[in-house]
Amino acid sequence: MNFISNLITTPTKEHLLLNHYIIIIISLVFLTYIGILFGSVFLSLIYFNRSRSEENPFFLKLAKDLASTFIGKKSTGLILGIIPSFVLLVSFSQILYDSSILISQYFLYIFLFTTASVLFAHLYQNSMLNDEKNEQVRNLWGALTLVGLVLMIFTFISTTGLILFPSRWTLVRMQIPVFFDFNIVVRFMIFFAAAFAVTGSAIIFFFFNWGGGLPAQSYTQAGKQNLDKDYREYVAKLGGGLSLGFTLLLPLLIVWNFKTIPPLAETYAAYWVAVAALVLLLVIANLLYLLLKNSNVKYGSSIFVLLIITLLVMTVNDNIAREQALTQQSLILAAKADEVEMEIKMEQEQAKGTGEADIAIGEQIFNSKCIACHRFDQKLVGPAYKDVLPQFENDMDALVNFVLNPKKVNPDFPAMPNQGLKPQEARAVAKYIMHEYQTKYK
Repeated sequence: MNFISNLITTPTKEHLLLNHYIIIIISLVFLTYIGILFGSVFLSLIYFNRSRSEENPFFLKLAKDLASTFIGKKSTGLILGIIPSFVLLVSFSQILYDSSILISQYFLYIFLFTTASVLFAHLYQNSMLNDEKNEQVRNLWGALTLVGLVLMIFTFISTTGLILFPSRWTLVRMQIPVFFDFNIVVRFMIFFAAAFAVTGSAIIFFFFNWGGGLPAQSYTQAGKQNLDKDYREYVAKLGGGLSLGFTLLLPLLIVWNFKTIPPLAETYAAYWVAVAALVLLLVIANLLYLLLKNSNVKYGSSIFVLLIITLLVMTVNDNIAREQALTQQSLILAAKADEVEMEIKMEQEQAKGTGEADIAIGEQIFNSKCIACHRFDQKLVGPAYKDVLPQFENDMDALVNFVLNPKKVNPDFPAMPNQGLKPQEARAVAKYIMHEYQTKYK
């Protein structure tokens, strides 16, 4: 699985910043789609089997409507599921570049589970809408969809949860990260509660509000009009009741999440973002109550949009905690990004073939690595350059070699530690200090 990691190069500072925004947006799209897909297939499968056991065509119609409305076209699964899972693979691999966590491997499994689940979902949809005579085949495709989604969700939440525990990265070496922590448990519960809450609101929105209430030619695009009164009332109560029940559960889970979050990931910013999510959930619960009390689906659009906004806020909250936990990793990557940027500049300047360019690069390296211990005209940790550089005036290669592999020469000063410079960097530093000595201190 390491071939994915080998394709990821050291990210620049701009890439690291961009990846954090990409993760927030793509995670929102991906998890919302996966949540609705799981909830709709789960409900469709239940109502299909109820229609058979109770011989109720009312339930069969609902099962078909759920499958046709929310599984959608093949392009839907590709755009909202498969592609985002691959984007997350690349983005997380960059922010955790060269770390001890097997992030690329874990997200590759997420990508494969997502792809398989989307495929199974469309096979289930086809068998449902084409009235597949073999009920066992239909149930098989539905069950495989749910199993694939559960495996994907388990891997995703375990992986993103493990990121908050850097001390455990080297301890978890399995193909899929399996470890126990109450924070992981509550994250699973939050996902499934949010999945059913947004699925319920999506039922209201897409059955009664989507497309401005225009008459539908099929059960796939516009809000479904000309529906039987009893059917409309049942669907409205199903969607509203499902969404209200899990919306009321979410605040308890969010509080529990804060009680179990690792200390390394705690931050006041995440706390206030979580408070914003709780306020939004309170507003949504009130709208759902009014919808159920008055049997009025006009609130459907507002409820669905507010739930999406709430999921965005929760995603931002999760990202804040992750950034806090990855503070040390971010510092390491920032240092590596500086090195990469320096190498690029040196290659560009060396291609120009100008000595002035080498001196400019050498000055930058000197100011970042050497200036704390060295001065040209005074002793610090090391001797003054004006006292030692004369011996290297006619032997630049010897100076470069000393910068690359320093040795203890003067017993009055400690041995200079190796700075880990590359040959071209050492030569640039040597050119700079010799140029400064000859022009200003000789």
